This record gives sequence, structure tokens and C-alpha cells, in this order.
Amino acid sequence: TGSDGQVLTSAGAGAPCAFEALPASGAWALIATGTASNSSSLDFTGFNSTTYSSYMFIIENLRPATDGQHLTFITSTDGGSSYDTGASDYQWMDSRNHTTNVAAENDVADAFIRLAGITDQGNDTTAAYSGTLTLFAPSSALYTNVTWHGVYRNSSDEYARMIVGSGRRLSEADVDAVRFIQSSGNLTSGTIRFLGMVK
Repeated sequence: TGSDGQVLTSAGAGAPCAFEALPASGAWALIATGTASNSSSLDFTGFNSTTYSSYMFIIENLRPATDGQHLTFITSTDGGSSYDTGASDYQWMDSRNHTTNVAAENDVADAFIRLAGITDQGNDTTAAYSGTLTLFAPSSALYTNVTWHGVYRNSSDEYARMIVGSGRRLSEADVDAVRFIQSSGNLTSGTIRFLGMVK
């Protein structure tokens, strides 16, 4: 039955569950891992406002199938049954840098939050996207804000591009699912780890 204060956790399909200590308040706890395999998107549910305050996604070598597209992020308020993709659902701003060139882009009313430069990411093995995205207090009665930073390679040059950005939903709602999806084409490979900040 485990010890006092422990919780039962899953080790994945086909593996036995085990009792573990509940992470301390303020610690990041792994909720789920999504692995792309020619996937149309990577979706994450498992939001729990009783246990977690904010969330982080660690993106590891996410590789698109289609060259010259961009990684995007959208949210759901019904557990992932549908995702908000209206033309004025989000706003975002980013800043990109490679060598001495700096470019900033933004959109004050968009159908997604763009995590990579427009028509900018390559699809070969050297161009994979890695980084983190933080989602702040998605269950609050305020706009849900996100920040991110990442690195990837352009589809037409050899430079590693750094990107940092911020964005938000343009309506107040309880966000309880999110989706990472390319502007066009599937996700060939890569992993995203979904963590929650324990209250």
C-alpha cells in the first residue's frame, strides 16, 4: 500500500505502477511524455489545477516532415475535444538571432502562437527544434500567458537560430489541453516532456 504521503505512479504501458513520494511544493513534476513518429500533432492533457500552478514543456529535437514551415502552439478549454484556432484567438511576439542578424516578428491577432520563424525551419536531421515553453496559471480567470526559447536551423543555411518569444490567449478561459503542430505537414520525430509546478 506504500507509505504515508506517497502516490501511485505509472511507469508506462506494460509496466507495473509504483508508490513514490509526492514532489515538494515548488518542484517540477513530470506529467507525461509525447514522442513524435510521423505524427500530425503532439497533444497534452493531464492539467490539474488542484496539484499544479504552472506548466513547462521541454522540447527535444522535434523534427518536421515538411521543409520551410514553422512550429505552432494552440490551446483547448474542453480537455482536448477541440482546439481554439480562430483568427483572433492569440497574440505573440518573437525575436530571432543567428550570427549578427536579428529579426523580430509579431501578430496581435492570430490563429496560433508561432514558436519558430515563418517559413524558416529545415526538415533534415540537423534542423530539429529544441527548447522550452512555459505556460503560466492556465486555470486562472485571466488571459493565459506563455514564454518560450528554442534553437533550430534554417532550411537554407547552416546557422543555429535562437528564438525567444512570448504570447497569450486573447480571451479568459480555463486552459486544460494544448497542442504542438506544424503550420503544414507532420512531426517526423522528437520528444516533448510535460511538467507541472507543484503547488
